Amino acid sequence: MRVSASVYSQDVKVTLDIQNKSLSKALNELGKKSNLHFLFSEETLPAGKLISLSVKETSVMDVLQLMLANTSLSAKKMNDKLVVIVPMGTDIQDKRIKGKVSSAKGEALIGVTVKVEGTNIGAVTDGSGAYELNAPGVAKLVFTYVGFLSKTVAINNRDRVDISLEEDTRGLNEVVVVGYGTQKKVNLTGAISSISAKDIENVPVSNISNALAGRLSGLFANTPSGIPGVSSPITIRGKGTLNGNGALYVIDGVVRGKEDFDVLTPNEIESVSVLKDAASAAVYGARAANGVLLVTTRRGELDQAPRFSYSGNVGSLRPTSIPSRLNSYQHAIYQNDMLYNQFPGISPNDVRLYSPDELEYYKAGKVNTDWYKLVAKDPLSTQHTLSVNGGGKSVRYFMSLGYYNESGVFSNMDYKRYNLRSNVEANVTKNFTVSLNIDGNFQNSTRPYWPWDGDNAEMKDFYRGILNQPPMSPAYVNGLPDGSIYHWHAAEVIKNGGYLRKNYNTFNGQLALNYKLPVDGLSAVLSYNYNKKFNFTKTQYKSYTLYQHNTFGGHGHLIGDSIIGSTTAAQLPYNSLQENYNQPVMYLLNGGFKYNKAFGKHTVGALLLYEQSESYSDQFMAKGENPLSPSIDQLFVTDPDHKYQTVNGSGTQTARISYVGRVNYVYADKYLFEANFRSDASTQFGPQGRWGFFPSVSAGWRISEEPFMKGVVRGLDNLKLRASYGITGNDYYDDPNIPPYQWQSKYVVAPGAVFNGATMGLTNGVYPNPALTWEKAATTDIGVDASFWNGLLSVEADYFRKHTYDILWTRNLTVPGTFGATLPSENYAVVDNHGIELSLRHDNQIGQVKYYVGGNFSFARNKVINMAEPANAMDYQKRIGRPIDFVTGYIATGIARSDKDLQNLPDYNAPGQKFEVGDIIFKDISGPNGKPDGIVNDYDKVVLSNKSIHPEIIYGINGGVSWKGFDINFLFQGVANREVMFPNRDQWREQAVLSFWADHYTPENVNAAYPKIGGKNGTEGPASSFWLRNGAYFRLKFLELGYTLPKALLQKAKINNVRFYVSGSNLFTIAAIKLYDPEFETSYGAFQYPIMRSVNVGVNIGF
Repeated sequence: MRVSASVYSQDVKVTLDIQNKSLSKALNELGKKSNLHFLFSEETLPAGKLISLSVKETSVMDVLQLMLANTSLSAKKMNDKLVVIVPMGTDIQDKRIKGKVSSAKGEALIGVTVKVEGTNIGAVTDGSGAYELNAPGVAKLVFTYVGFLSKTVAINNRDRVDISLEEDTRGLNEVVVVGYGTQKKVNLTGAISSISAKDIENVPVSNISNALAGRLSGLFANTPSGIPGVSSPITIRGKGTLNGNGALYVIDGVVRGKEDFDVLTPNEIESVSVLKDAASAAVYGARAANGVLLVTTRRGELDQAPRFSYSGNVGSLRPTSIPSRLNSYQHAIYQNDMLYNQFPGISPNDVRLYSPDELEYYKAGKVNTDWYKLVAKDPLSTQHTLSVNGGGKSVRYFMSLGYYNESGVFSNMDYKRYNLRSNVEANVTKNFTVSLNIDGNFQNSTRPYWPWDGDNAEMKDFYRGILNQPPMSPAYVNGLPDGSIYHWHAAEVIKNGGYLRKNYNTFNGQLALNYKLPVDGLSAVLSYNYNKKFNFTKTQYKSYTLYQHNTFGGHGHLIGDSIIGSTTAAQLPYNSLQENYNQPVMYLLNGGFKYNKAFGKHTVGALLLYEQSESYSDQFMAKGENPLSPSIDQLFVTDPDHKYQTVNGSGTQTARISYVGRVNYVYADKYLFEANFRSDASTQFGPQGRWGFFPSVSAGWRISEEPFMKGVVRGLDNLKLRASYGITGNDYYDDPNIPPYQWQSKYVVAPGAVFNGATMGLTNGVYPNPALTWEKAATTDIGVDASFWNGLLSVEADYFRKHTYDILWTRNLTVPGTFGATLPSENYAVVDNHGIELSLRHDNQIGQVKYYVGGNFSFARNKVINMAEPANAMDYQKRIGRPIDFVTGYIATGIARSDKDLQNLPDYNAPGQKFEVGDIIFKDISGPNGKPDGIVNDYDKVVLSNKSIHPEIIYGINGGVSWKGFDINFLFQGVANREVMFPNRDQWREQAVLSFWADHYTPENVNAAYPKIGGKNGTEGPASSFWLRNGAYFRLKFLELGYTLPKALLQKAKINNVRFYVSGSNLFTIAAIKLYDPEFETSYGAFQYPIMRSVNVGVNIGF
């Protein structure tokens, strides 16, 4: 044995215990401990030599000498990481190696990474596929290239090593989850977008639906609020019906509610697929008209030791935008100007005006209460997940526990969630598999109670109230809440006004059996799923005390510090306690047969299932008023008099049965065909319209596999054309706008005659419609999928046209009000929707740098074809031929800035009522006879835009770069073709208004950007082109920087990987709307709970 003195220049010490292991295994163990790579050939090692040694804090050189003792081997260090072990006398000098790398077709491959195995020595092929590097003649070279299989080649003392790389077809063999099964992506004939958990695993959101915007083509989503735990509404391919447009959610093959989807954690998700066309969604027929989100959760692997994973992060949140309001001085001027305009000639001594000394007081900043800053705090979030997966010879498992906590902008606001999942699958016999999936979640939320928000999760009205509370008086005087001017106090509502608490718990269990029948490719399947929720809500409303203080100032508007009285502030006339309990239960049973068989060039698949489900729910509510003590929040302390107690309850029940079938056929991996059907019956409809049949057919042609395409398009890997047509349905099960059971007579409780007191009785409800049936959507989709240069570039594009008919809608606008009953819905309305979708992705590796960049674009536009319209409807009121949502109002020609601007103007609203200087001027478009009539009124309203607050275009640009242990990932997201009627144009006198009103018209400010305050015509109020805004925006939705520790640092601790990261969401936005976050899609505009910008620090650990 001979060991070169230069083998290891650093005196690294190792601790090692090896008993009866071969020399090769012993050397590998030493390599792991010392972070060295030992290069040797198995043929040169002495056969049968076993190593047994135990050393502690011993030099690597000494350990290596012990292992090679009594052998004819020598070792030499080639670089900092590589030690070569060869028979003594062997020349192991570095030599110059040259070569060329090409594809199997003989094409030169540019940018291939060539490395000496076990070292950082490497090179990259040039434009002709050539490379050069120095390496020991006994070493091995590793060739890697995106889109090709890696290859390891021994140098064997050669001066030249030329190789060819095989294409990696795994991308073409990628499996995608579809309804009731899986398919190879390359064989799909439907329109499906999908992402994996890796794409969203570290996105800092409390709700998984908030993480999807901009990541999937065809999926439209927006964040409605920054309230902890709030859910994003999701539509697929935009709006296609007049009623609810929500998608269907399927988790592990079971239809679940959106609330179940929302609480999933990224760590328990394997993939999310969006089924967009009828070919992919028809197997869920009766409820798939608005598309399907299909989620598969993670599973373990057979013959895998347990792998534990921990993921945790903490984050700081800030509002993306806080709308600026007028300060106290500006607001005083604003109110004075309003009075001047409303009451021309008003006396300067009128006490309603702010006097000069009071204006100076405010101008000096002595009182300028910012109620938002007073009550706001910086929210925090934290998330932790621990999971384990693995398996033995016949059992595999995945289990996880999750915890999420986020505080709100206000005190007394908090959201907590606990998640549990256990997926276990056992091969009982060779042909019989049993799986048991159990999941649950427990949610607790608390927030201040505000009567006008009720149970609204977004707290729009309370937040509006805070921003609208004027800055003119101090919030507290000597520590006591002031009520000298205003009748409520935001900070006291939060601290002492009560609460709304929710405790929502869900249990879901699924048992599935799969038996392979004696017929090759045929299996029988059976699945039963049980879901139960326990939803409890408790509300306490309490009044609180405000104190009046003396006033001073020229007109008595300023607040002093002497208490002159107190009052009980109350938004309701009584204190109360209320408890609501709801217990929904659902089961789903399906069973049938699956067949999949390949023979020769033919592949045949088939599915036949029977499915039934039932759901029922019991609700109970109890309310008591005037509790004896506000400190005891239990119903037993409320007033026992029945006049102050309310008890109510209700129950619901629905059921469905279905038959599902599918046949698919592939010939020669290039001709693809699939047909699906689903026949459904639902208790939502009566016997006359209960059953619905929903078929689809699709086909695909992989042109790239045709002989005539070979070599025609250089670099073409795959080119597929596909087309589909089918019908899906909607039974409005979760649509609050469509009452159930309208096909039968219903009765409601109503007050009756009065004999010494009111009586209650039953009266007719909705007039029955026995012909009620499903809404249907016929969808045509044409698409193309392509990939080039072994996956360097992939493209997916779709065009779709959707015709939704038999939409349930009432005829209230065309039936006389004297009908005498509540009209039922009827199947008569029609809406068309069409659009395009495009997805692009580029993946590559240059040397040690890996990167990808992708983008998706979705456009959807709808049009109402039929619905009831009054015969005398004005043009702007007509909806047929227009989008579901559009913007109407007056055409504004600007602000009248002088008397000259008033010349020849029409009247406004009534004959003789004239526009004034400072008003917004509206154009006289029409009159009763269809021509301008000299007066601006409803006849002059027009359609200002066929766009609306709901965008027609949504897009995303994502990418990532990794180098050694560093990585960066990003997502830009935006919307376009969106116009918004600015909603916050009201001129309140006593409430705070947005700061833009500081630039309002006055005789001293004739070039103001906005109209005068308090004009008698109120021209700022009506919707007009003056207030129409471009609602497009572009934002950095997500950014993540990460670093993965070298494995050599983790081996002693037996940790597989550690990755630290910093991530952020909603980091910046470019938009025409500046006053508030442009992502809002409600009429509250600036006055609603803000969307949050977050910065998180986290770690992922695998062991």
